[in-house]
Amino acid sequence: RDSFDYNSTAALPIVIDIGGNIGYYTLLSAAWNHAVVTFEINPANIIRLCESLHLNSRNEYGFSELSHSMAVMIHQQGVSDVTGSTFRVQVHRNPGQTALGKTPTKLHSDVATQRTFSTTTVTLDDFAEERGWFHRTDFAVSILKVDTEGH
Repeated sequence: RDSFDYNSTAALPIVIDIGGNIGYYTLLSAAWNHAVVTFEINPANIIRLCESLHLNSRNEYGFSELSHSMAVMIHQQGVSDVTGSTFRVQVHRNPGQTALGKTPTKLHSDVATQRTFSTTTVTLDDFAEERGWFHRTDFAVSILKVDTEGH
């Protein structure tokens, strides 16, 4: 597909990648012709994921081979048990250890390499309801991958 359409009537297997990090499972799923909904709160990881999507949609001649099958939507939002909550996000030296919390955890000795910011949350039920997924019979979530560093 050339673009991701939540309201498409064509059958489409969907992968939900919660805690997408730099996109390993997102890219793998997209390469297997799944539409992918990725949630990632760390902007640095989102940039890496977008770069990987771009690089993996081109062959050595510069032509796009996979763009028709790479239907990926990235949401910079935390997935939680409550929609609309605001959480502090703390990014450690290892960006894969980004975590949500009501208050920042104790900073380690590498303070200069840590960043904090805020993000909002959504529940998967609210996300699906907003898009009318519960009322459709033409697709199903085929894989739900969750890697949330304990939240």
